[in-house]
Amino acid sequence: MEIYEAHRLVYHYTSIEGLEGILSSNSFWATHYKDLNDYTECKLFKDYAARKLLQPFLKAIKEIKKDLTFSKQQLLKRKGIFAIAKHETNALVNAIYNVSFEGIDDKGKYVDPFIVSFCSHKNDDNYTQQNGLLSQWRGYAEGGGVAIVFDTKKLTELMFAEIRTHGYTAHGFGDVVYQGEEEKECEEFGSFIEIIGRHTESYLRGENPKTGHYFGKFVANATRYKHRAFKEEREVRLMFSPVTEDFMKLEGETEEDFPSGSMKPVLTRDRAGKEIKYISVFGTKRLPVKKVIVGPCADPKGNLERVKKIVGERAPVILSDTPFIP
Repeated sequence: MEIYEAHRLVYHYTSIEGLEGILSSNSFWATHYKDLNDYTECKLFKDYAARKLLQPFLKAIKEIKKDLTFSKQQLLKRKGIFAIAKHETNALVNAIYNVSFEGIDDKGKYVDPFIVSFCSHKNDDNYTQQNGLLSQWRGYAEGGGVAIVFDTKKLTELMFAEIRTHGYTAHGFGDVVYQGEEEKECEEFGSFIEIIGRHTESYLRGENPKTGHYFGKFVANATRYKHRAFKEEREVRLMFSPVTEDFMKLEGETEEDFPSGSMKPVLTRDRAGKEIKYISVFGTKRLPVKKVIVGPCADPKGNLERVKKIVGERAPVILSDTPFIP
């Protein structure tokens, strides 16, 4: 299912200053994944993948005991089948993660994701859809902010226009999967587990099967999997991983191999004394704003008038009825 079929509208909570910047530039600042407020970003999927792959590895080891490499056979004798399955599963998952996100042996990494976060209220009641979510007002619109409501299908069109214009090693637009959502995890991540599961026997024999097709699936899933503590955010996210010097080094390419102007510059900004990396995405066409909700604050009427001046005739502006004073 396409993201716009699952979520017709998405909400972006931000400050009034953020609103002004987004609308004036028709762009978003996508934040580097290591600068987000969840230090398990992209790492957490390793544990999930290792758990799900344990059974395929156990099955494969039982079927090909005699064909295992000498070192694996010795480990099997000393520690047993479960220990070797767990060891091999963790080793493979960690290798895929490190090659994708960290780099190995002074070699560059393949991806460096940047994220734009939205909130979906598809499954919320009408009040929340019209007035916003209190926890989001508290977390992302301190002092009185706004929720910008976007047309998801048109945002998807802008995403494809962006990747046609600039060099990216990975991209995606999807809803976040949280720990504990087992049914959804199986649906969304099953293809990755299935792909690796088909190659466990050759991997254990030391045949080094081609694993290039693992990485795209792994990155797509790792950038969408989050800790259960963030579940109330109901996040939907855009992910872009621009072509970097590391990637060009790995692929034996240079900037001359890409069309002029296609390389996306990585920029920095200051946030409470910390340098935050980001990229600017979109910017060529008007963003598909459906409406703007002015959040609860000490001066709601003042903020409402201020936001109306910024938005103009572009979209309706309404005031949230939530009786919260930040």
